[in-house]
Amino acid sequence: MIQGIFEQFYRDVTTLPILMRGLQAAILISIVCSTLSVFVVLKRLAFIGEGIAHSALGGIALGVLLFVSGPMVQQSLGRQLGIDLTTMIFCVVVAWLIGWTSRKRIISEDTAIGIFFVASLALGIVLISLRKEYTAELFSFLFGSVLAVGMFDIYLTIVLAVVVLLAVIFFFRPMFLFCLDEELAGISGVPVGPIHYMLLTLLAVTVVVAIKILGVLLVAAFLVIPGAAARLLTCRYKHMFLIANLIGLVGVLGGLILSDVVEDLPSGPTIVLGEFVIFVLAVGWSHLRDRFFPGRQLALVGSGVVLGGYIAIFLAISAFSIAKPATARTNSIQTKSTSIDQSDWDFFIHSLKNENYSSLIRKIDSDARFVELLARRIRTLPIEQEEKQQLLDAIDTMDWASVPRTIVKKLEEER
Repeated sequence: MIQGIFEQFYRDVTTLPILMRGLQAAILISIVCSTLSVFVVLKRLAFIGEGIAHSALGGIALGVLLFVSGPMVQQSLGRQLGIDLTTMIFCVVVAWLIGWTSRKRIISEDTAIGIFFVASLALGIVLISLRKEYTAELFSFLFGSVLAVGMFDIYLTIVLAVVVLLAVIFFFRPMFLFCLDEELAGISGVPVGPIHYMLLTLLAVTVVVAIKILGVLLVAAFLVIPGAAARLLTCRYKHMFLIANLIGLVGVLGGLILSDVVEDLPSGPTIVLGEFVIFVLAVGWSHLRDRFFPGRQLALVGSGVVLGGYIAIFLAISAFSIAKPATARTNSIQTKSTSIDQSDWDFFIHSLKNENYSSLIRKIDSDARFVELLARRIRTLPIEQEEKQQLLDAIDTMDWASVPRTIVKKLEEER
């Protein structure tokens, strides 16, 4: 049964491009966020990460207003690039304003975060409400979707990973000293101001890229939980980075596999819950270690116990979800393996007609096979080959807005 879990996930990853892209993007984001999470925990920047994440909604709304519904409408790639760049600039500006007001001691840091957090969030809601036809898309921004990742997001994530990791490698000592003790770092000759703003910039850019996967509400968890759990398992800072990345990777793989095996389980929240379980196990282990092995770290043993416990829980849940409805699940897969349900097809056309793209994203996120069956149905449609290709390209890139209204009208007539 356990072997069947991994075989099913491997089969889905190799046959469904959107799942493969989601896996690649999630792993890359995990590496970046887990690495930065150590600095976030050491410098106690968790609240700043949360504030930047929520302020991103203002940048997204501004990008939508400029590049989707405003005078700057371009091709789909241009729209996406415009929205991402607008959001990045917006988040970096908010992060710098928080850093500037706190460093100048105008107001305390937590007060600055609270003010800019709610102001940016309110701005985002107001801007989105100005274009009511895009209000439904707010859900996808709030909760994200691993399966909504396109090739552009993969390339953007690769660039981000390279930039962040190079920055950490070349500026590791000053960043590390700054996070440990800012005053001591200043005395040691570290330019604490520029290092502070650089760290805020890395956090802001990372948040924007990770939003596509985890959404505004959950992205901050990736910047806190791996580092916090690693801090409980070891006091050696170099080991902390390795353990944090291992926790992030295991959490991503476990969450994706579980969301693929269990029907109607969203991937992003499942990943975050998995990492939370790891954190709880780390808390339990640190308590037992301090009680029975005082003064000893036992980082390797602790990591093995914590991750082993998580894997055991993951396998138990996966096996239970497969074993309980085995007959119904098998019949369902056999029934749907050749054609899409008429109700799902009607839902697809209705979503395209009403531009309710967030509903499609939620459907795909909870059922990756929906895309495969959808593509099969499209290939059999009595429409021009060029129109079929446009639909298939929209499915592959998750850019539903690129589907011409004439094709949507033909789909309605064919139904």
